[in-house]
Amino acid sequence: MLLAAALAVAGAGALLRHELLNPVPTDVGAALDSGAASNTPATAPATPGLPGSPAASSPAATAAHPTTPTTTSPAAAATTRPPATSAPSRPTPSPTRATSQVERLEDEVTALVNQERAKAGCGPVRTDERLRTAARGHSADMAANNYFSHTGRDGSSPGDRARRAGYTQWIGENIAYGYRTPTDVMRGWMDSSGHRRNILNCSARAIGVGLAYNPRGTPYWTQMFGAA
Repeated sequence: MLLAAALAVAGAGALLRHELLNPVPTDVGAALDSGAASNTPATAPATPGLPGSPAASSPAATAAHPTTPTTTSPAAAATTRPPATSAPSRPTPSPTRATSQVERLEDEVTALVNQERAKAGCGPVRTDERLRTAARGHSADMAANNYFSHTGRDGSSPGDRARRAGYTQWIGENIAYGYRTPTDVMRGWMDSSGHRRNILNCSARAIGVGLAYNPRGTPYWTQMFGAA
């Protein structure tokens, strides 16, 4: 049975959400406020620059997502060609370079996750490209369609999206938007008991972090955990 919970996070106006696929053991952190999961995706606030809202979901828990610097957008704006006598302008970043920047930020979140897990006595998680594909796809869909939810526009759950990418042992998801750096989004998640619980689930062995930007440059983060 899928459970959902919403938690308000103090500071920066961030909103956190998480879903649990299985009940969380009572010896892991504080209890979460929970309710029935909604099948209707929530519309993201339209205010540009508003600090993001992380959310979590998993077979045991799904939590809020991450973000990337607004100075780096997937598509570069066109610039006016300088006079012939001027020095040539710098080439526009290629899609490959933009993707590499996104991947670097995603990997930085994974490194921060492993730092927190080490402090808690949990083993590290490794990046699974199938989970990254599922996470990045969900971030891109939320960013492109202005919503924020663990439930996709097609009604898919985190587990559904992981299976579509070829991964069958999904155990948790965190989502967030508006957080500008890996450090900021991780701080938001770690300050929320539900999202923290997903990150510090010692049963996790794999992770996939996905980052995407909406047309205004607001970052959307998704973090998926797997048991194998």
